Amino acid sequence: MFERYTEHALRAIFFARYEASQVGSPLIETEHLLLGILREQKELMRHLLPNVNSESVRREIEARIKPGCEKVSTSVDLPLAEDVKSALKYVLEEADRLNHRHIGTAHLLLGLASDRTFASADVLTIFGEKGGGTRRSGSGTRRAASPHRGLHCCPSRRARPTQHS
Repeated sequence: MFERYTEHALRAIFFARYEASQVGSPLIETEHLLLGILREQKELMRHLLPNVNSESVRREIEARIKPGCEKVSTSVDLPLAEDVKSALKYVLEEADRLNHRHIGTAHLLLGLASDRTFASADVLTIFGEKGGGTRRSGSGTRRAASPHRGLHCCPSRRARPTQHS
């Protein structure tokens, strides 16, 4: 399932598992994945939310997370919540649509913002995530701000400067 994911994306997922285990969550939720991205790719978050302190985002997410009974050992393999599975499915579809071979943290962030019902999308909206427009699926329930604007998820897709003679 994760063979196309970059090292940073895999680490973000690993950190999401860690964040979930620290609050005793039995599942990895979208807000845990957002915390994982925040931990792994601070520069991505700074680029998308330039006027927002990453600690403010972390505090907002932590205030929303309902703690479990006790911490879960990090050796326990926590399953993905249905929202995370949906977000990752969207990420894969979006990467395919864009002809990106690899899936990076910007793709993960796009997935977390892809549905208004995700807790992660709500947090991103609160902090003014304005990545460059919205995309809607056929059902009209998905709304995703594009983190691709100004970011290069795939080095081969980077715009090359043109030379004028």
